[in-house]
Amino acid sequence: MKTIRKGDKGDEVKQLQEYLKQLICIDGNFDDATHNTVIQFQTKMDLVADGIVGTKTWNALEKEVAKLKQPKSEIQYDAGLEGKDLLSKELLDLFGHAGHESKNPTIYVTSMWRSPAKQASVMYDNIVQGAVISYAEPGRIVTQLIQAEIKKKTPKAQVVQLAEAKIIELAQQNKLVSKHCITEAQYQKMNVIDISKTRTPNPRDLAKALLKETKVSRIITPFGELSTYGNDKRVLIDANEPAIHIEYTV
Repeated sequence: MKTIRKGDKGDEVKQLQEYLKQLICIDGNFDDATHNTVIQFQTKMDLVADGIVGTKTWNALEKEVAKLKQPKSEIQYDAGLEGKDLLSKELLDLFGHAGHESKNPTIYVTSMWRSPAKQASVMYDNIVQGAVISYAEPGRIVTQLIQAEIKKKTPKAQVVQLAEAKIIELAQQNKLVSKHCITEAQYQKMNVIDISKTRTPNPRDLAKALLKETKVSRIITPFGELSTYGNDKRVLIDANEPAIHIEYTV
């Protein structure tokens, strides 16, 4: 493909617009909309963002289009989850492709962003069900509060309300109970998602496929040993982890 830029016309411009068709119309004119969209794409791909479509930009576009044409696994969300609109499209595409590559036909998302009320409710349910979660100090404080109230046979609604208040209090001191429970603005910069460990037939292969993406900054999994994942320092093995936990830098 020849190098093209703003003001050009013809088949090459139409081909470019075909690649970018989800964002702009296809008319064969390299107009302002096409120019701005090219710059956005180049920025995303860490290319020189000059709006000129040369060999490197063509190659990157062709790879992205080929990736979009690859089969993807379905993504399903458990009932009652909050924050779907905060998820990065790139992360969802990654889940789809990694799921297909690892022979997991469906990716079951069990947890995403949580409000303080949702976080309190999840912690209560985990404790009642006997799930042992490895929390840092702020999480342990809330866990102990919930356990104490359960022993006193305090009704669930009241316990959750008390736990929610404590979570908010700790957050105001910059002490996070969970990486799921952060502000919406923070979550849009760091997506934190849990995937079902019981409904994922090939969890080790899924984790290995996800680790090919450098924006995956952490995976916590109950499966395998560190050597299973090439001793990748982004992986933490925790036998008590109730899901496959993924952190993705947007």
